[in-house]
Amino acid sequence: MTTQTINPAEKRVTELAVVVERLTSRLQAGEPLDIHEIVREYPQFAEELTGLLPAMAALASLPGSSATSGVRHDSIGGLPAELGDYRILREVGRGGMGIVY
Repeated sequence: MTTQTINPAEKRVTELAVVVERLTSRLQAGEPLDIHEIVREYPQFAEELTGLLPAMAALASLPGSSATSGVRHDSIGGLPAELGDYRILREVGRGGMGIVY
């Protein structure tokens, strides 16, 4: 019989993934999320969630998603006007692997 040791860093990543999945489900259900409330609820992941939540909300609000969040949209195809610290100005190009803004 072998004993498997769980690396603390791996455990943290797994726990964060569970939290992100929960928050994503809430966003997809159309629930608005307050970053301050989320940080209070999950203080051990405050730094990670502060960076991830704006992107999660923006992705959940893209066309084809079942979520409607409070992300501000521009007039080009329903894209978010801002994604985290970035402002989307225009499409630069597109191809088989995706679209670059």
